Amino acid sequence: MAAVSEELFFSTIPELNQLLVARKISAEDLARAFAQRLEQLGPRYNALALPLPQHAIRKAKEVDRDIKRDRLRGPLQGIPYGVKDLLSFAGEPTTWGARPYAGQVFDYNATVVEKLAGVGGVLVGKLAMVELAGGGGYRYPSASLTGPGLNPWDRTRWSGGSSSGSAAAVAAGLVPFAIGSETSGSIVTPASYCGVTALRREPPRRHGAFVDPGQAGPVRPERRRLRPDPAGDRRQGRQRSGVGG
Repeated sequence: MAAVSEELFFSTIPELNQLLVARKISAEDLARAFAQRLEQLGPRYNALALPLPQHAIRKAKEVDRDIKRDRLRGPLQGIPYGVKDLLSFAGEPTTWGARPYAGQVFDYNATVVEKLAGVGGVLVGKLAMVELAGGGGYRYPSASLTGPGLNPWDRTRWSGGSSSGSAAAVAAGLVPFAIGSETSGSIVTPASYCGVTALRREPPRRHGAFVDPGQAGPVRPERRRLRPDPAGDRRQGRQRSGVGG
């Protein structure tokens, strides 16, 4: 794997896309770098539910072949990302953040995972969440299979929920963007706590996503706005612009 600078982990999606299209970095090297960083630092923030490095590398190699043939599929082609663990990924555990479902495996991908795969997105891991998307309440931040989400700006503080891992992973530069979900603050709260931008759309198809009875919130992305120090101090970083999706 080619050497990757620390700055690259805090690059915007357009910046990474430009590097890929210009072939200044390969999708495989980018996937390996982010997958390694997510696996190494994700547990520091209780943000990682399941690493998927082998899948990411296989997908990234496909992207590199497409780019060499000038088969460009858009700004997310070759960009690593993570998804909240309420979304199914075929053949791998989907725990919904709850211990009783730790061994739950589906044989199909969630719609959003399929759509991102279709445009060349590279899934590097599943991200932690408050159990059952907060369906049991928020009285205890530790109500999660991976433990309480920790804020990359200050690990003594909560990262918010229920999309805790999605917000923390983006803020810490573990993924350029992540998919979360919201019914009543499940992504707005962690996004605001962790200093990242969240985009809300009209509710899309939720096939492959856990839905609490009586709730039907949208699945949506989070992107970096500020840059915390991975060590967890409170220094403010550079302003990051959001990208429409």
